Amino acid sequence: MTRPALSPAPLVMRTTAWKDYALIDSGGGRKLERYGPYRVIRPEPQCLWRPALPPSEWDAADAVFDPTDEEDAGRWRYARKLPENWTMGWGDKVRFQGRFTAFRHLAVFPEQAANWAWLTDRLAGSTPETKVLNLFGYTGVASLTMAAAGAAVTHIDASRKAIGWARENAQLSGLESHPMRWICEDLAHLRSP
Repeated sequence: MTRPALSPAPLVMRTTAWKDYALIDSGGGRKLERYGPYRVIRPEPQCLWRPALPPSEWDAADAVFDPTDEEDAGRWRYARKLPENWTMGWGDKVRFQGRFTAFRHLAVFPEQAANWAWLTDRLAGSTPETKVLNLFGYTGVASLTMAAAGAAVTHIDASRKAIGWARENAQLSGLESHPMRWICEDLAHLRSP
């Protein structure tokens, strides 16, 4: 009797800290993170354990997001006056603005860094003949990562504001003249008949 061939092991990608981001601690339904020079506390319902660090570390946060009853909505409380936005980076070429938004995010999803590394590795040395599509592109960090590797990018997001931020990030990264298409569209409207 022959055994069926085993499937290759799944690829497990894990995001680790980098120069402009770190998960400092978590627990009690919250995360203590560092975005550039700022320490922030955001809600994270899946963090059911106790924090490892003492309360004094959490009390030193620069900003805390207080959620309202609405999903992901709320407001930021600041320990001191902070800028509206600040520059962060990933890798050698990608720069983007961190921003305190009204929906607990900071204009970047740092947990995606493992994907950015994978994209950089797969697209290294690409030319504009390599065309990639980034759906739900948000503020463009993945799009900029692919553009920095050399690929031509089509970036789609339903938010005009997010597209504007992505274009600003392209300029900040020195990639504004790279072949990139910016499309503001709800993907539900793009279904084929």
